[in-house]
Amino acid sequence: MSASKRKDELINALLELAYEIGPDRLTTSDIAARIGVTQGTVFRHFKNKDELWVAAIRKVTDGLKSAWAENLLLSKEVDAKQRVARLVHCQLELIQNTPALPLILFSRELNTENEELRTIIRETLFVFDSHLSTLIEEALIGRDQSGITVPDVAKYLTSLIQGQAVRWGLSDKSFDLVASGNQLSLKLIDILIS
Repeated sequence: MSASKRKDELINALLELAYEIGPDRLTTSDIAARIGVTQGTVFRHFKNKDELWVAAIRKVTDGLKSAWAENLLLSKEVDAKQRVARLVHCQLELIQNTPALPLILFSRELNTENEELRTIIRETLFVFDSHLSTLIEEALIGRDQSGITVPDVAKYLTSLIQGQAVRWGLSDKSFDLVASGNQLSLKLIDILIS
């Protein structure tokens, strides 16, 4: 197996196991056992567990940024209100496809002990907030904004995403996160951006 394929396999195992047993309990031995290799194989590709976590979060955030860029390219085809909804959809879809993500984001151990991981997460969230705020601002042009501000709308939508993700995780993924989240976000967007 090529080095890049093996790295992807290790990253995917890490993300699966982070959801199954929790990121703070996960060991490199667990990852190696998942794909049927020795622990030494893990360290041939990543110098330590922190580097593996960084590679995993980069894979996730690169996917996010790609989805966001696609959404932003739709600017001429779709109005800003619809692009706000699509951006929320991107987040929900990523969480549904990577259920370990909320656990990673809220892992005290990972976020206090791995500065590079924390920086990547913080920067990615800043980019998301920036895209969301820009689209909300555009969607509010020409509308009555007396009762609501762009930061308020952004916080409501971000809270909806986080709340749905937590509810979904606690229910052991018993409902379709994307469908449920989209339904709620469309209602909220219609109320806030009217």
